[in-house]
Amino acid sequence: MAQVERRCCLDRFLANHHKFDGRRKRSAEFVDLDFDPPGSESPDEIFEREWARGLFEDAVEDLRLSLQSRGRDVCFEVFERYDLAEEPASYLELAHRFGIATSTVTNYLAAARRELRGRLLERLRSATSCDSEFRRAARDLFR
Repeated sequence: MAQVERRCCLDRFLANHHKFDGRRKRSAEFVDLDFDPPGSESPDEIFEREWARGLFEDAVEDLRLSLQSRGRDVCFEVFERYDLAEEPASYLELAHRFGIATSTVTNYLAAARRELRGRLLERLRSATSCDSEFRRAARDLFR
């Protein structure tokens, strides 16, 4: 019987120890993370910016795949080197680089921008619940 009692005591000790560890974790000191350093964006502004960035990234990737699947790689490369580059090349530089006329650079950029805008609006339409929300979101996105 003494062995059964010892086993029971050990089981209770381990159960209490487990409960104590759980309490210690729950009683941890909490630090308030709800602060805005001076001049920083609000969480809503950060969310909106990152949401728009993700929307654009996905639409640009769709545009790239679409143009490449139609054999219009140069059109996307012109768009990428002009509209997506930190330091865009000039129309003349792009024309020389790809061996096309400057007017073709203009046409490629117009076509890529038009298609990108359409893809952005499609994504925006599917992410909004009504026309007024869609119009407001489109106005904010393209401001």
